[in-house]
Amino acid sequence: HIKWYYTSEPHVIELDDGTLLGAIRVEDEGKYENDYTIYTTRSADGGRTWSAWKCTHICGAPAHLMKHSSGVLICSVGRRTKPDFGEYAYISQDNGETWCKEYVINDRTPNCDLGYPCSVELDDGSLITVYYQKFPGDDYCSVLYSKWSLQK
Repeated sequence: HIKWYYTSEPHVIELDDGTLLGAIRVEDEGKYENDYTIYTTRSADGGRTWSAWKCTHICGAPAHLMKHSSGVLICSVGRRTKPDFGEYAYISQDNGETWCKEYVINDRTPNCDLGYPCSVELDDGSLITVYYQKFPGDDYCSVLYSKWSLQK
């Protein structure tokens, strides 16, 4: 049983049926392989009450949620776990009940000083994700973006 000690940085979106889907950054005590993950919770009454938290098993945090015009939900995260440092996105086809396909947005970074991705959809259905991380060889972080697309 994992004992979580730190929760923060929630993000919420409204689903088509009016339900609110919340995603929460959760950290453990550094004893496990995945020190950061995302839990989700739902509210059907405008945020007055929320469901029990559910672990997504997504490796990374914090979450940025968005709904793509294709109908899928996208959860963008920064991963600070060796050896897979970088920005990643996960796809849900069932309104956040499960998260499957992983997209690598940018994993070309030398260390774990990165994160806080935010994704938006462009008119052609492609996506731009903005985040911070280092270029290999740089001493300081930069604000970067990546343009990417969902595979059909």
